[in-house]
Amino acid sequence: MKFIKWFNLIVCVVVVLCSSCEKKDATTPPLLEIAENDHTINFPEEESVSSINFKTNVEDWSVESDQDWCIATVLNVSPAILHINVLENQGLHIRSAVVTIKADGLSEKINVAQLGVRPAILFDTKSKRINFVAQTFAIDVTTNIELGVIFSEPWITLHPNLKSERVEMVDYTFEFDVEALPEPEEERFGKIYFKQKEGELTDSVLVNQYLVPSEDYELGLTSDFEKDKKLEIISAALTPSDKYQAYEGISNSIDGDLETLYHSPWSGMPNKPLLSLEYTFVKNQPLLITLYCILVLRVLMALLKTLVYGSR
Repeated sequence: MKFIKWFNLIVCVVVVLCSSCEKKDATTPPLLEIAENDHTINFPEEESVSSINFKTNVEDWSVESDQDWCIATVLNVSPAILHINVLENQGLHIRSAVVTIKADGLSEKINVAQLGVRPAILFDTKSKRINFVAQTFAIDVTTNIELGVIFSEPWITLHPNLKSERVEMVDYTFEFDVEALPEPEEERFGKIYFKQKEGELTDSVLVNQYLVPSEDYELGLTSDFEKDKKLEIISAALTPSDKYQAYEGISNSIDGDLETLYHSPWSGMPNKPLLSLEYTFVKNQPLLITLYCILVLRVLMALLKTLVYGSR
């Protein structure tokens, strides 16, 4: 009888614990995300307002500012919209504030800057990091002066169709073109200088063009292969030569088409024989381990699929 009582007690405890775990697992974790270009907001010296949309699943989020002249309030709870109002800056210099959004233990900061009476230039970013392809990018500028643009490197130029677009009284968007990163360079730097047309004020933005870094390299994405060294393959051989699925022979692995592949037979391999894939490359080529691993992984995936289907 005691055994039954203890057994029932243990069952009840387990049920309660499992129920608690299920409820905990079912709870959606809090979310708070702000767009990258909304982490910095620039204002003219006049009294101005700006509204910012962001993502959150927390309804009781809050917002606060560390400066009295920068007033941050909740404009709408869901979808989440906050309102930033800055009073007129009668001082000579740029002033700054930090607006903080809080939601269930999470927080995001927005850096606010406001122009003063003196000539000044504010950027949405002081450095621009771009990948190796030829492209056009934009820089948002807040200023109370007329600007000219100078480049430190010839591979950066002002976009011909849109020299600058005035968005508001002192807000401009400049668009720039960059050439593709030439081989064998892996990275290069240049500067865009913004100079006051009738004065001496100058500021700059650093441009960094680079190859896809190792931490961003995604296996199988053709866009990441664009700068890889293409190796010339003379031939490919399979042993045993008849161990391939119809229309998916060894030649598919070297035809240059990433949509085709070599595939071992889906059935007919009861003893799971060892398959050998041998490739002959043109001499004096820098055989990269990365490409070798990609090839091996493709073959292993095909073999795994064969084992799964073959066991049915």
